[in-house]
Formats: sequence, C-alpha cells, structure tokens
Amino acid sequence: MSLSQLSSRVWQCGKVVAESVPLETLNGELSDAKTLSWYDLTAPDREDIDILADELNLDFHTVEDAAAPGERPKVTRYPDHLFLTIYAATIGQTMTPTAA
Repeated sequence: MSLSQLSSRVWQCGKVVAESVPLETLNGELSDAKTLSWYDLTAPDREDIDILADELNLDFHTVEDAAAPGERPKVTRYPDHLFLTIYAATIGQTMTPTAA
C-alpha cells in the first residue's frame, strides 16, 4: 500500500477528535452519523485511488471520473455520502497575487 501522502482528520460534533487516522479504521467511523472523516491524498497514483475506493465501496464510475485528467470539479450525492472532486490551485514563481 503506498498512500504515503495521506493526511486525515476526524471531527465529532464539530470538534477535531483525531488526526493521522489509518485508512483501515474508516469503515467504523462512517457508521457514526455525528462523525466527519476527511482523508486527503496528495498526488495519488492509481493504486492509492483503488485502495481508497475499495475501503469506501465507491461506485466504479465515480472513481473513474475522479481519476480522469481534466474532470470538472463537482459534488455527487449518494444515499449515504457525498463524493467531492476538487483541485488545488497554486501560484507559480512567475505570478504575483494582487491585492483586493
């Protein structure tokens, strides 16, 4: 299992209760409606995505969409979870942020 660039945080009732939580504990966390678990994969490879998808029993087509280059940011609603596809923005060395 690669997942070397995985960070995680767990909230219960709006408060952080754990950080750096192993992915293997995720199924137990999902059974509690008052718990929000966030797993952030930085530059995941296909193996990382497949491991996460297996652990969460994610829909195959949703995972394929998320892994596709150039897929638009979106939220997909399922009966028991939301699937969020987003990208991070960075400012390169040649760009300068402007004041608002």
